Amino acid sequence: KNCRKFMHIFLEKDKYRNYLVIHNAKLKNKSKKNIKIRFFDENYTEVVKNIEINEDQIIEVFNINEIFSEQIIKSNLDKAVIQLESSDYNFDATMFCHNKINDHIAVDHLTGG
Repeated sequence: KNCRKFMHIFLEKDKYRNYLVIHNAKLKNKSKKNIKIRFFDENYTEVVKNIEINEDQIIEVFNINEIFSEQIIKSNLDKAVIQLESSDYNFDATMFCHNKINDHIAVDHLTGG
């Protein structure tokens, strides 16, 4: 099983915070699980972060604004796309976009593969 899941995010630093939540799963004969979190923007920038999932956690929460802070500052754009990819498992995952000004939250449950 593998996964490739996408969500668009908003980048205005002082207005939006973006989080990726991965629901960890115990996998038979696999002690390490790896994911790639990929950042795409309208300037044709693509950055990939390789991350090992902690086996002891039932969920992992990633602050996308922190992981890609350099790209967010450099891009001077207001939106991008985040991709979750793994060849280890089709992880259940959720992305949240929190608008800090009006306290609204957009959620994508990242279904599919």
